[in-house]
Amino acid sequence: MATAALVGALGLAHAGCAAGVAQTPEPSWRIADGAFDRDPRPVSAVEAEADLLAAVRVFEEAYAGLEEGPRTPDAATLAAAQAAVRGQAQWDPAALTRFLRDVLGAEDGHLAFGYGGHAPLRLLGGERRKPFVSAHVARVEADGAVWLGGERLSGCAFGAGGVEILPTLEGQFVLSVFAAEGAPAPVPCKRAGGGQASLPLRAAVMEAVPRRRGVAEAVTLERRGEVPVLSIRTFESAAAEALEGLPAMAGTLRESPGFVLDLRGNGGGNYRYAEAFLLALTSEPMQRLSEREVLSAAAAEGRANSARRRLGQGGVPAAAEARFVEHIGMLEALAAELRARGAGREDVVTPGEVVRGHAEGPLRGRAVLLVDGGCASACEMLVSLARQLPSTIVAGQPTRGGMAVGEVALFALPRSGIQVSFGTRAFRDALGDFEELRGFVPDVWIEGRDALAEAVALAAGSKTPAGEVDGRRARRAGRRGTSAAGRGAGLRTGRRPHAG
Repeated sequence: MATAALVGALGLAHAGCAAGVAQTPEPSWRIADGAFDRDPRPVSAVEAEADLLAAVRVFEEAYAGLEEGPRTPDAATLAAAQAAVRGQAQWDPAALTRFLRDVLGAEDGHLAFGYGGHAPLRLLGGERRKPFVSAHVARVEADGAVWLGGERLSGCAFGAGGVEILPTLEGQFVLSVFAAEGAPAPVPCKRAGGGQASLPLRAAVMEAVPRRRGVAEAVTLERRGEVPVLSIRTFESAAAEALEGLPAMAGTLRESPGFVLDLRGNGGGNYRYAEAFLLALTSEPMQRLSEREVLSAAAAEGRANSARRRLGQGGVPAAAEARFVEHIGMLEALAAELRARGAGREDVVTPGEVVRGHAEGPLRGRAVLLVDGGCASACEMLVSLARQLPSTIVAGQPTRGGMAVGEVALFALPRSGIQVSFGTRAFRDALGDFEELRGFVPDVWIEGRDALAEAVALAAGSKTPAGEVDGRRARRAGRRGTSAAGRGAGLRTGRRPHAG
C-alpha cells in the first residue's frame, strides 16, 4: 500500500475506530519459510517511512498493549517520527531498529525489535528495573526510620519510586529500590543528632540458574534432608511429557510439612501446566488472572510465525512436533478465515474467575516458592495464584516482570526485514501487586550462592524471617476478588485456549 494510503488508514485508527469493525483486508503478515533469520537490508528514507507505518499498523491490528492504553503513538508523535525518518536519506538496519524501538517501545517485558542473520540484534521495548538493596538493617520503625549498625537514620529520601522493606532469614531487613540502569546513588538520610548520613545501595547477588526449554531437567523432584524440593525450569509445551506429571507430584508434596518449589530461571511457556499443578495442591479458592486477547488475522499470523520459527530452528523435541504442527495449522486457518471475511480487530475479555483446587483439603504444609529474575510469564502466573494461599511464602528476589502481555507474535517489516515481536494477550494480576518490568516482590529476601539451602531452611522452619510475614500473607489471601476485570468498548467476553 502507498504511504499516503497507509497514513489515511492509520488516521482512522487514531480517530478511535471501534474493535470489531470490518476494514479493508491487508497483505498477510506470514513470514516465508527460510526467511526468519535472513539478513536485514538498508533502506531509503521512503522505504523506512513505509516500514514505520507498517509497524504502527501491525501494532494497531495485533498488539494487546498494557492496561487498555494506547497501543501506538498519538498523531503528533507519529508525524514527528515520520519527519525524522524523511530527514535521513539512508537507514542501516541497526539505526532503524533503534529508531522504531524509541518510537514504539513500551514498559513491556515481551516487546522486542531486531533481526537475525550474520549479525543479529535484539532490543527490548523497555528495560527491566532491577533490585538494589541496602546493607542489613536491624529494625524498621513505624515512621520509616531504620537502625543500621546501631545508629538510627530517619528521613531517608528514596525518591518517587519508593522503597520495599523486605525481611531476611537473619532476623533483619533489607531496603530495596528498583532501577533500570546502574546502581542508584546512596540514599540521603538524617542522623539522630541532626547530621547528614547516607544509605549505600548495591546490586543483589544471586546464583545463576540456567533456563531449561526442553525435556532434560525440566522437572526434578529431590529431597534435601526431610524437605522435598520440586524444581520446574520451564512450562514450555516442548517439555509436555515431564510437565504432565506435575499434578501427581503435587499430591506427594501435600503430605510434607514443608517443601520448596524452585522456579528460578523458569521463563514461562504454557500456563495450563502451572495451573493444573496448583489445582492439585489444594482445595482452597484462587482467582485466575483476567485476560484480554486480541482476535485478528494479524495476531493469528504473528503467533503462527513465532511457533513456526521455533519449530524450524529445532527447538521442539520430536515428541512434541505433531502438537506444534497442529497448533500452527489452527492459527493459520483462523487467520485465513478472518481475512476472507474482512474481520477487524476484536478484543476478547475473560474476567478472572475464582476456582477451587481439586485436592481433598487445604494445603497444610509450608510451601516456599523460590524465585528470581528468571521467573517470567507463565512462571509469574503461577506465583500470582500461589501467593493467594495463606500457606505459601514467596522467597528469593523479584521476578522478571514479563507477565502483563503474553502469547507472543512475530512480524517482519516488508522492506527492511526488521522483526517486531510482542504479546497478543494481556493479563491482570488478581491482587494488583504485579508491576511489569519489576515483577512480584518476594515476602522474604534471599540472595547469594546458597539460596536453595536458605529456602529449604525456611520450609523446614529452622529459620524464621524477620517481621510480620504470616500476617501479611493472610491479609493477601483475604484480598482475593478485588482486582477489576478488563474494560473497554468493542470487547466481548469469552475464553480461548492458551498456546505453549
